[in-house]
Amino acid sequence: MMDRESHEVRWLGEPLILTATEFNVLWTLADRPSSVLDRSRILEAAYATDLGVTDRSIDSQIKRLRMKLRRIDPEFASIETLYGLGYRFTLPTEVRAAA
Repeated sequence: MMDRESHEVRWLGEPLILTATEFNVLWTLADRPSSVLDRSRILEAAYATDLGVTDRSIDSQIKRLRMKLRRIDPEFASIETLYGLGYRFTLPTEVRAAA
């Protein structure tokens, strides 16, 4: 569950504390589940006006997101890396069935 207005995120009912950039990266991925997004597209959505940021910053953001989500759900695997292409967010089967 993500609420853009209140900047709240919950995974499996547990609150997830994210920085503004982490939130934007996760929002960008989750907004298009199952779609492959390249780094430049995620970068544009997450950093909007910060021109000094490289697309490799996205890798760091993804790493931190995975770490935070795995603290709640050690089996978290919903952010996939597609080497040479980018990243994809997929919902676990149980979450998809409940939605």
